[in-house]
Amino acid sequence: MKLAAVIVLSFHFHCSFCQKTVESYDHEQFAFQVKQIDEFIDRFNNADHTLIKRYLDENYGLEVTRKNLVLSLFDFSEVNDAGKQQILLFIDDIVNSKKPPYLSFYDQDWYAKAHCLAEYEGKAIFFDIVLNTKVNAKKETVNWVIKSLNISAIDLHEDFEFNSLLPPSGHGTNFLELRRMFADPNEYYDHSQPKENPMNQLLLMAHNGGFKFKGVKKVSYHFLQLNQWIVKVEEFNRNENNSGWLISELLYADIEKKRSYLSNHLYIK
Repeated sequence: MKLAAVIVLSFHFHCSFCQKTVESYDHEQFAFQVKQIDEFIDRFNNADHTLIKRYLDENYGLEVTRKNLVLSLFDFSEVNDAGKQQILLFIDDIVNSKKPPYLSFYDQDWYAKAHCLAEYEGKAIFFDIVLNTKVNAKKETVNWVIKSLNISAIDLHEDFEFNSLLPPSGHGTNFLELRRMFADPNEYYDHSQPKENPMNQLLLMAHNGGFKFKGVKKVSYHFLQLNQWIVKVEEFNRNENNSGWLISELLYADIEKKRSYLSNHLYIK
């Protein structure tokens, strides 16, 4: 199908279903909403068990294509004409390439960025913790691990390596385990690293009472494993079908731009 035809059909799909409010489609909003990042990955991959596919088949007799499923993963609240064109080029690249790409929870090049709140020296401060998945092939397990830290209010040693593991289900609770980590810092202290390690320093401050973790305020996900693209996903909590974990930013990026993104946005050198 030509790109022009795809544009018409894809945005007709969006206008027909994704913009109706919860007052009109209470159950439909639940079907369309991307409730977890796992569901985002399943929908991107055109998995057969997704709720939205089952709902549209049972209620409208529609067999949804991967084009429309990927399209439904974008936040359309502030998309301009240039953004629409880039989205459609992205979808065309994802769906029509000779080897269509897919996402996996076990991929190494995607990251969770937790925007956190803490109290330091009696003042409220915000800081970021970046995590990604670590796979143990021998044990056939996967965990979240902290990859970087950005906390301008405290002067910490720059070199970063932290090997303490967090549960694989952490994303399902917006990384509630981080609260447990700072509440029981001795349990998560990385003894394989020196005390000058940034996370070890922060845990020591928490142990001594000078640093009080208050919680994770917001999480974003950053997918860098797709060839020539960077995808940022955030949660949009609103009473519309176009809600939940959606693509908030789409960047066309070569290897150098991805390296720059890792350094400037995810603090990974």
